[in-house]
Amino acid sequence: MKMTINSSGLLRCARSGPMASVGAFMAVGVLAWCALVSCDKGTGPKPTAKYLLYAAMVHPPDQATGFIAVIDCETDSVIDSVKNLSGNPGVVASPDGKYFAALASGSPARIFDAVSRTEIKPLGAPGLLPLFLPDAGIVVYPNLDSTCVYSVPEFAVKEVWPRPRSRIERRPGMNHLAAVEHLGSGPDGSKVVIFDYLTGRAIDSVVISPDAQGVGFQVINFVFSPDGDRLYATGGQGGFGAGIVGYDLKSRTTLFRHRLHAGWGYCRVTPDGKEVWVTDPGSRNEDSPTPQIITILDPVSGIMLDTISIRGISPSSAAPLEAWDIRFVPDGLKAYVNCGSFFKGRQPILVINTRTRQVDRLIFGDSRDQAILIDIAPRP
Repeated sequence: MKMTINSSGLLRCARSGPMASVGAFMAVGVLAWCALVSCDKGTGPKPTAKYLLYAAMVHPPDQATGFIAVIDCETDSVIDSVKNLSGNPGVVASPDGKYFAALASGSPARIFDAVSRTEIKPLGAPGLLPLFLPDAGIVVYPNLDSTCVYSVPEFAVKEVWPRPRSRIERRPGMNHLAAVEHLGSGPDGSKVVIFDYLTGRAIDSVVISPDAQGVGFQVINFVFSPDGDRLYATGGQGGFGAGIVGYDLKSRTTLFRHRLHAGWGYCRVTPDGKEVWVTDPGSRNEDSPTPQIITILDPVSGIMLDTISIRGISPSSAAPLEAWDIRFVPDGLKAYVNCGSFFKGRQPILVINTRTRQVDRLIFGDSRDQAILIDIAPRP
């Protein structure tokens, strides 16, 4: 593998003979890292300053404290931060850009005004990440015992639902929420349950792609297509192992299965619905190296359209990057991917040009702070 930096400051890879110098490879890797970190301008089209990226960051090595970084999606620079969070923080933003919520271990979610970045109030007991539904004027906040529904902008308890009690996603174009319920072994081992968020009632459930023994795909992360008709889930299943499954919710049929090294990666659909991007963090097993790729699939057939390699971005071969979540700017020109190296090295957020499939620059490229979760929203 030969790696070079072109005139635009982009990392380029090309194959070379097996006798290539390891020392030269590492030297160029360090140079590539420095070029990405110090780059002042990206290549290709950039979105306007209409969007902000929120990143829940944690400090190594004990991960006891963290902060929320607010990043301008035009300049890819950090413009503000909310500090003094406990370890393993999370963040989610309101789709209208007015609020964001920060979550830390063992603490209630805290609602912030997105303009002033000051705290409005905490939401009751400790729970999972809330979901903002601006069109309904509510925030849905699941925890281990129930789900509380808060009114907006008062953030007062409006009602309490017995379910769901796990992470929730909105189904586009409908008054629907979806959550995964794990019910043990057998055909109902993992269900995706659909709720009407106007009534709080469960209206449907789906066992994703049961195998010959009747055991359904065990869902870890999932996302809907922009029209809400298809569901994509990462996880695992019996003889199939870890992977991603595409599922048609109308016909109740499996569209495709694609194997991964690990089932706890993320999948996201591009804003135009034409591609599914999948991360594969790997198994963290020394006998199974970290893949260090982002896979791009056709949303219907599951055919692999392309891959984006992040190998060589870190100058240390002992600290391979694990690609985690993906977020697209709504105009589809950029993708952000938060990465980790198990705190063995630097852990940047990658900025990817979706047209060229190139890593355009790094955010937090010179820091060991790690982005645990990321989200994107309009600038308020």
